[in-house]
Amino acid sequence: MLPQDSMVKAAIESLYRDTAIYRYEEARENAHGVLVSDEIESNPFPCRLSYGRRQAVVVDGVPTMVEAVKLFFAPDVMIPAGANVDVEHLGRTLHFKSASFSAVYGSHAEIALEARDVYGDSENG
Repeated sequence: MLPQDSMVKAAIESLYRDTAIYRYEEARENAHGVLVSDEIESNPFPCRLSYGRRQAVVVDGVPTMVEAVKLFFAPDVMIPAGANVDVEHLGRTLHFKSASFSAVYGSHAEIALEARDVYGDSENG
């Protein structure tokens, strides 16, 4: 680890303006040998939501707009792939799911997100 990593980490973390939590289900076997699932929820943690490029793609013959969304956060937070991620961004709660494994660096971690359908429609937020 380079000596300036702590300075870089502090500079990156000063940009965190959002707060997020993640939830995932963990399966375990109970005393009777039956699989049950428990929902695990993280404590809120500071982060930064970043929007990337938008592009039109064709899915089943229908053009759709997709947008690259990334979440930046401290490297000690480990978000599992497929977890539900809720981000408080500019006074709104946005609902995502993690679309990849966390990329962890010395100064930060990042993960790709995709919109999560929460209420049975395509509205996110």
